[in-house]
Amino acid sequence: MCPDGDCPMGSWTEEDDRIAAPRQLLTSRAARWATLQVGRHARSINEMAGEFGCDWHTVNDTVVAYGEALLETDDDRIGEVTALGLDEVLMVRLGPYHCQCFSTQIVDVRAGQLLDIVPGRGSAEPMGWLANKGKSWRDQVRFATLDLSGPYRKVFEVMVPHATQVADPFHVVKVRHEAPCIRRRVRDPPRWAVAAVR
Repeated sequence: MCPDGDCPMGSWTEEDDRIAAPRQLLTSRAARWATLQVGRHARSINEMAGEFGCDWHTVNDTVVAYGEALLETDDDRIGEVTALGLDEVLMVRLGPYHCQCFSTQIVDVRAGQLLDIVPGRGSAEPMGWLANKGKSWRDQVRFATLDLSGPYRKVFEVMVPHATQVADPFHVVKVRHEAPCIRRRVRDPPRWAVAAVR
């Protein structure tokens, strides 16, 4: 808005790609700096918004736009992965009935680094992700960790058949602790069932 009350224009907009990218509210210099702070120095979007004195969405939209461009051009970001892991995560509950939307996290187990997140907890999305990596990249994978999931086992059997599959210790212990309860239910039927047989 023009501070001069006699100004016939009232307000105006101006675009200059040398200062800011189209449809971005931060200058290119501020956007690059915010992306660096969030990506390398693990600062939160909320912290950066407070520092800039602007809305959370302004910083988030900028970091997503600049960050995706950086990720697409950074071929060495992932590097050699010898131990690959798949695990499902409940991402969000949507709608009035709170429908569960799951995603699959693809992880470099040895480096402890999240490589990517794909939608769903089936085998199609992780198989597509691995197919895009190419055969030479998949041949480096020697170990594959999973959570006793059938679809994830299929992913590893099809895409990296040479890799040794390793069960996630948490799920192995969970199954081990559930087994006695199942065995007890099968071995010792309830009294009403015994009475009904007599």
